[in-house]
Amino acid sequence: LELAGPPRQIPFQAPLRSRRFVNLVAAADGTIVYEIGPQLPESHLVWLDRGGKETTVSDQAHGFDYARVSPTGDRIAEVINGPDGTGRIWMYDVSRGQLSPISPLGPSYRSFTWAPDGRSLFALRTGDAPGIYRIAVDGGFTETLVHAPKTPWVAPHSVSPDGRFLAVTLWSLDTDKDWDIQIVPVDGPGPPVYFGKESANEMFPVFSPDGQWLAYSSDRSGKE
Repeated sequence: LELAGPPRQIPFQAPLRSRRFVNLVAAADGTIVYEIGPQLPESHLVWLDRGGKETTVSDQAHGFDYARVSPTGDRIAEVINGPDGTGRIWMYDVSRGQLSPISPLGPSYRSFTWAPDGRSLFALRTGDAPGIYRIAVDGGFTETLVHAPKTPWVAPHSVSPDGRFLAVTLWSLDTDKDWDIQIVPVDGPGPPVYFGKESANEMFPVFSPDGQWLAYSSDRSGKE
């Protein structure tokens, strides 16, 4: 099976879901069946305690796609999808009840993780000039490229307590069938280093509070 010819846009309007996926299926005769529904379902933020009790953070409803609480617990960063599916990062101030954009208008962002000092985020930018960028949260809309891997399938997960290294998950270009973990220097010189690169899926790395350990998910044993 080989792909041939230039890509062509399909002339229909289907709802964009989380991560910009569209629910559709193609039959052998070329017929395409797709879901008709609201463009972007809206939701609101809630706190969830250990007992499963929900407490509303804000009554504001938006197309939330991703949310992370700041290290100090007083702010929540989240991706809000626009009508065209473009994701922009916004900041919600819990005490003030104020929601403000922090990423530049235009580029689309998906997953991200907080820096330990709470002054910036490391976010995945898709579309034009893709890569992982550091974004200041002071409202200046400034971004700095940190990592630009050759694969578009990459996600930032955790920053070391000293702020020097970023742990990411990315699709292996060597095997084209596994997820790997890379440790990326944030400011200093040197290339990214693979962590435990094996013929297994290794994902979701998280640094320990003291920076001495890295927890992650793996199916090396046959179970994830």
